[in-house]
Amino acid sequence: KEKIKYIFEQHFNEEIDKIEPIESKVKLFLNSKIREYINQSVNIEREKAFVMYDDLKGLEGTELNEKIYIQGVMDLCIETDDEYIIVDFKTDRINNDEELVDRYKKQIMIYARAIKLSNSKKNVRSYIYSFHLQKTIEINE
Repeated sequence: KEKIKYIFEQHFNEEIDKIEPIESKVKLFLNSKIREYINQSVNIEREKAFVMYDDLKGLEGTELNEKIYIQGVMDLCIETDDEYIIVDFKTDRINNDEELVDRYKKQIMIYARAIKLSNSKKNVRSYIYSFHLQKTIEINE
């Protein structure tokens, strides 16, 4: 519980206070899939920065003819014995999963690519956690 509370307080304190009290959001999050991964974690990184040099070939919606440097920050990266779990927290007031996935899938697939390039031995799973929808949405390649 302390790990989860820390993640929320450090990353979303101001944003969540504007929407709803932090306690209600933490209670909802405690029942999410992400909690299970946190409990199984061997390492957790909040706001994990990355830089990669890649052409993004095979990534839906990209048309690069050359490699470029790409940098970003993942909201949450959980490492278990077998895999990495990337979680991107969203506060958008979007009312359905499909629209949220359409809007952010490429961003999250870039995060997954960055993890795969740095550690290709482990599987990578990616999720959006929507505060508005109060649910975890898995993003498939």
